[in-house]
Amino acid sequence: MSTNQLGIVAICVSTTTALLVAYWHRKQMRQNEKFRHDPSAGLEIPPSPLWRFVKSYADLITGIGLPVGIMVKELLSDAPVTIAKVFIMAFNFALIFSTLGLRVFWWGNRQIWEVLDPLISGQGMSAESMTLLLSALNSSGVFTKSQNPPGSLGSPKTSLPGNSQT
Repeated sequence: MSTNQLGIVAICVSTTTALLVAYWHRKQMRQNEKFRHDPSAGLEIPPSPLWRFVKSYADLITGIGLPVGIMVKELLSDAPVTIAKVFIMAFNFALIFSTLGLRVFWWGNRQIWEVLDPLISGQGMSAESMTLLLSALNSSGVFTKSQNPPGSLGSPKTSLPGNSQT
């Protein structure tokens, strides 16, 4: 890194630090004013944006960030390649892919839970919501063309309670 680049980095870091400190100070002053007007609000310090980010993505930081750091360290070392280094690299690759797979798996489960939560909690769904859900399932290929979804209207194979079809 040249001297000019180092100077630019120093200016950017000091400016960013000053802006962050000013932002946090204004935030604290707003909270003090709110407490002064309404003591029931309390003086609990809200988490910083950096801390919220770390808490939200802690699994990705530890499951991807640490293995990548270890792999970079191993790649930049001048020591000869040994079986242990190969094993460490393979283990880190497997850890990265398993972390991504688990993250996608949990994301999918969360999406399914958001759809099914009103049904499970007993609130039920309106007829329009149920129709929308069934049409989404049909378009996604869950039901084949020869098989109608249970409870679909107009299905000759389906008999609704209280409605006998002969």
